[in-house]
Amino acid sequence: MQQQEPKIIAGDLSNEELLQWMQGKIQSAQQLKEALSLKDHHQKALEEVNDRIEMLTSLAALELSYTAQESRQYGKDVAELLDQKRLERTKRD
Repeated sequence: MQQQEPKIIAGDLSNEELLQWMQGKIQSAQQLKEALSLKDHHQKALEEVNDRIEMLTSLAALELSYTAQESRQYGKDVAELLDQKRLERTKRD
């Protein structure tokens, strides 16, 4: 079965005006696609920043301990903690 092409009721627009209108619609659709992609990128970047803030907040908190062994458990490297968060996010997505 052959697919029918859409029909546009141009009203009183000339062919040139109709073409300009269609080009404007195409341009707007392309810009929308780019904006949605940019939004997705920024949302992912914001998640990473929030993870970093969460880790640094935890690391910046003071923990008192009475033995050297207890102190070591709080000394994880920030990069290691962020890598763990990224891995968790990747598994979640």
